[in-house]
Amino acid sequence: MVTEQNVVYKSYLLTFIFIILISGCSTTQTANLSREKEEEALEYLREGGRHYDDGKYEKAVDAYKKAAEIMPGNAYAHFNLGASYERLYLYEESLNSYKKSISIKSDDPLVFYNLGIVYSKMRNYQEAVKAFKQAAELYPDYAEAYYGIGWAHGESGQYQQAIDGYNRAISADPDFTKAHYALGNIYVINGDSESALKEYEILLGLDPARADDLLKAIKSSQ
Repeated sequence: MVTEQNVVYKSYLLTFIFIILISGCSTTQTANLSREKEEEALEYLREGGRHYDDGKYEKAVDAYKKAAEIMPGNAYAHFNLGASYERLYLYEESLNSYKKSISIKSDDPLVFYNLGIVYSKMRNYQEAVKAFKQAAELYPDYAEAYYGIGWAHGESGQYQQAIDGYNRAISADPDFTKAHYALGNIYVINGDSESALKEYEILLGLDPARADDLLKAIKSSQ
């Protein structure tokens, strides 16, 4: 049995972009804040970003929590808090923070994508698929979201749905190496060596090392 290994999802922490967006953003609910308090919250966001970049995730949590306490209606503070909790493997806390962010601003595909990542890490693949699908609905060219759909289905043994997800990812990004590799492995699991070899041929031009790994899997299954 061939299984997909070393699947790494990326959590994107867009602290400084979010800081720029804070000013005048309706989701931040800063109308009742003094300028001093608003600046204090912004500084906590900046501080959280510095700690996050330095790998000091506990300190990042503390800073983002302070920002969220000052600006409870700021979706981005909760998002960044969720990303920091995720790095500490505090998945329930991460989920709660991402959900809070979504309750304030529900049209950001990145938050749903990260939500899917956390559900995947918790092996709650049904909820992961839902979150990834929401991300893809908000951003139809989101190749990573379709990849997440495929991966979650594959982990739960739903191989045809996994194939569909990976193919959608490749449609969005034809050179998506990781999706070609994962798709090839699913074909191997399904005993479809012909389709797996097609993915191998594509991978030869994208990532020869992964192509070799896939070829080994194909040969070992025969």
